[in-house]
Amino acid sequence: MCEKLNAFELHTVLDTLPTAVFIKDEELHFIYVNRAYEVMFDVKAKDVLGRTVLDLDYLPEEDRTFYQKEDQEMVTRGETRHHIFQYKLPDGKTHTCLYWSGGFVQENGLGSVQKFSHFL
Repeated sequence: MCEKLNAFELHTVLDTLPTAVFIKDEELHFIYVNRAYEVMFDVKAKDVLGRTVLDLDYLPEEDRTFYQKEDQEMVTRGETRHHIFQYKLPDGKTHTCLYWSGGFVQENGLGSVQKFSHFL
């Protein structure tokens, strides 16, 4: 039998993953980032939550514009996409990132984007 996880249990599980995970709402505001995301980008969740990618100055402006456009397309179309990106992280090194993202619209009309990144 599968029991439903409460929000605390789900956050606990996501925070133990070594993979950066974030979730956005239908208007593409961050509503969740896990601990691996905080470590990867050297940020605190409180400084990311409620913002859109366009507000994140630790990413190059060209990347922010691309992500915002892609996220909106994924929510509208209910798509999943995969990429391999190069990121220069706070450690000063360039890392290769395997990047999965998907968007969906719920029955109540709300959409979401989830992204999972793993650095090699």
